Amino acid sequence: MKKLLKMAFIAAAFFVTSCGKSDDQTNNQTNNQTNNQTNNNNLVGSWIIESETENGIAKVLNECEKKNTYTFTADNKYSLVSYDKNPANNQCKENLEEGTYTITGKQIVLTEKGDRIGEADEATFSIANNKLTLTFEDFNQSSSATETTVYIYKRK
Repeated sequence: MKKLLKMAFIAAAFFVTSCGKSDDQTNNQTNNQTNNQTNNNNLVGSWIIESETENGIAKVLNECEKKNTYTFTADNKYSLVSYDKNPANNQCKENLEEGTYTITGKQIVLTEKGDRIGEADEATFSIANNKLTLTFEDFNQSSSATETTVYIYKRK
C-alpha cells in the first residue's frame, strides 16, 4: 500500500511539473501579445512635437518644426507630417511620410511606404502623462559613434 501511495504521489508530481513549463510559455506569449496590444492602444491617435534632443543637447525648434505631427491608427498604419522652413521665403514646406508600424515590447519599427527590406526605422518608445517619447539610435560612420535623438510628442 505504501508503494502504491508513493507511486501515485510521484506520478502526480510529474503531472504537475510537466504542465507547468508549457503553461508558463503559453502565459508568457499571451502576456507579450496583451502588452503589445496595450502599447498599440495607447499609441493610437495624433501626437505633436514638444521637444527634440540630439546626443543630450536640446534642439531649438523653429515655428515650422513645431507643427511636426505623428498619427498612429489601430490598423498599424502611421503618418508623419513634418515641416521644413524654406530659407528663400520663410514659408513652411510640408513633408508627408506614410507607412506601417509594428510593436514588440518597448520597440517600435516604422516602415515607410517604398522602403526596402532593412530600411525601416527602429526606436524605443514610452508613453506617460499623454506624452510619447521616441528614442532613435543611429550609427554615424564618419564619426564611428552612435548618435541618439530623443523626440517628445504630446497627445493632440
